[in-house]
Amino acid sequence: MDEEAEEKRRASEQAEREQREREEAAKIESSRQILLPVGALTYDPSRVTQVGSRLALAVLPFQGKDEAAKLIDPSTDKMITQLVNLRRFKVIERGVLDEVLKEQRLQASGIVDEQAAVKVGRVAGADAIVLGTISLFGTTTTVSARVIDTETSETIVAKSEHADRTDYESVGKLVETVAIMIYNSLPLVEGYVVSKDKNAMYVDIGNEKGIRKGSKCVAYREGEKILHPKSGEVLGKRVTKLGELQVVEVQEKVAEVNVVGKEPGQEIEVGDRIVVK
Repeated sequence: MDEEAEEKRRASEQAEREQREREEAAKIESSRQILLPVGALTYDPSRVTQVGSRLALAVLPFQGKDEAAKLIDPSTDKMITQLVNLRRFKVIERGVLDEVLKEQRLQASGIVDEQAAVKVGRVAGADAIVLGTISLFGTTTTVSARVIDTETSETIVAKSEHADRTDYESVGKLVETVAIMIYNSLPLVEGYVVSKDKNAMYVDIGNEKGIRKGSKCVAYREGEKILHPKSGEVLGKRVTKLGELQVVEVQEKVAEVNVVGKEPGQEIEVGDRIVVK
């Protein structure tokens, strides 16, 4: 076989291999698509760069009085399930919370003090806690939830929804809706560090991308590409975590951030990447 024919054969095999890879990639992409609940922002969290863990949430037992008390356990479980299924957050297991409550000598149904709840979340390793309340007034049910930062004790998100029904199914749908509202209020966004001096640091994500004061970000630096040893396909890039940032002021297209933690030996510079935690 002459050199020209050999070259054609190799080119043909390469074309066939690339076609198979495209078809396989399409299958993988199709299998990765998630069916999000109605009303949820339609992005796939698994496709956003993850450096470290996602925002860790601890869902504490809902609060409710009188007739609403019987809805506490199913509503708490429904909130946990919905947040897990949305794949946006790292949700602390309920068993871990139960152990912390036991260590703190607290009853799950008796956590009414916000500072005590924040402490439980902090000990459990959560970045924020979810405090939910169920209220019944006649035939109307209201489900409310607040997301509170365990470091600053500031409320990050506060949402509520109501319906003119009090049955389990309707209350469950209210809880699911509030979970989606929390998900939508804390979107995963990527960007860059665009300015830095001795007094301030700015990133190129702001109000228009759903960023709010108190949002936490991870700063990282991209390195060399990771190639498949056989096909040469680019599988990803090496990333180095540089530290964590917290938004202190927000404008339309930029946000000022404070460095709340740096990795040993690392500095965060203009041009480094960020991703909301």
